[in-house]
Amino acid sequence: MVACHSGANALSGHLAGVELSAGFLARARVCIDITTICPFGIGEVDLNIDGCIGRIAFSPCATTDNPFFVEAGGTRLNKLHVAAAQLRLQTNFILPITIDGYGQLILDTRQIHYLLAPNSSDFFLSFQRERVSWPRYEKAPPANNLAFDICNPAYGQVPTNGRCGSAYSEPANSGWWLSASNLKMLNLQPGNRIVLPGTLNIYTLLAALGPSSNIIIDNPKLDFIAARNCYGTQIFC
Repeated sequence: MVACHSGANALSGHLAGVELSAGFLARARVCIDITTICPFGIGEVDLNIDGCIGRIAFSPCATTDNPFFVEAGGTRLNKLHVAAAQLRLQTNFILPITIDGYGQLILDTRQIHYLLAPNSSDFFLSFQRERVSWPRYEKAPPANNLAFDICNPAYGQVPTNGRCGSAYSEPANSGWWLSASNLKMLNLQPGNRIVLPGTLNIYTLLAALGPSSNIIIDNPKLDFIAARNCYGTQIFC
């Protein structure tokens, strides 16, 4: 039984150019010994990780007009993966140290309770026996000059799959398939600070200075408020 207010448990389809803006909070333990071994916890420090993505007003991230987009698709998709989220790493080892870096963000789709669709011309639900590339409604490639749109080259995030230059949507897998473009999840503020499992080492911390960071923030708590539409034993979520 799915708990009341659980979001999208699984999705088969393609979410094209979803604009995401969110802040998140995490904490990790870090072994600062260059041997990467801190026996009995000696040499470990607490590390606060404050992060943000896209157009969001969340301290310590500066408000920006530069959007961030996510392309996600597959059969029974249950996670959204952001490969290079901006992080601010803060620790108080001897002296306060703040480092701006990157990390990977994984969002459980059960946290998603709604998607805004202000300009989604390619929204469809289909059912097919084999993979099909359905034509776009306009029968032409999407516009490349729209504000806050992934196909606009001004933002430097045009997808490499060629969708922005094609009159066809991403191929639909067999079975039920949902296709939607230009959706938005905006200004998601952080919930409680989550604690990352295990202990990071100093080399993982240094690698976080670049976008290939392998610091993984798995399912941060966001204030994605669900509609209160569950009554008694009837669940409409």
